[in-house]
Amino acid sequence: MIKKHWAILILAIFIGVLMVLPYFYFESRLGKDYKGIFPEIVNDEFFYYAEINDAVSGHFMAGNAYLWEHKNELPQSIFLTEYLLAQPIKLFNLDINTARLIYNFLLPI
Repeated sequence: MIKKHWAILILAIFIGVLMVLPYFYFESRLGKDYKGIFPEIVNDEFFYYAEINDAVSGHFMAGNAYLWEHKNELPQSIFLTEYLLAQPIKLFNLDINTARLIYNFLLPI
């Protein structure tokens, strides 16, 4: 199957590299000013990663990803995706920034 679809596989890997390249560019450009948090590429990315981080910590049905007071209320969005994305992070004990790089490489593929 790989022999038959090698061009698509190369294209998918190329797209994955293009998705993570900005993170390494920003980190190298910031130098010593880099504080360990990658900049936001898509304007709702921080919200969804905050929800994934809540799912990792056990609050996968959190009402508000940013406020502790509303963790036990109804969720703002459907939580299944965030819950499923949190499971490999918990399994491999990754931090959210590493998971963000891996997901930005793998998910477009």
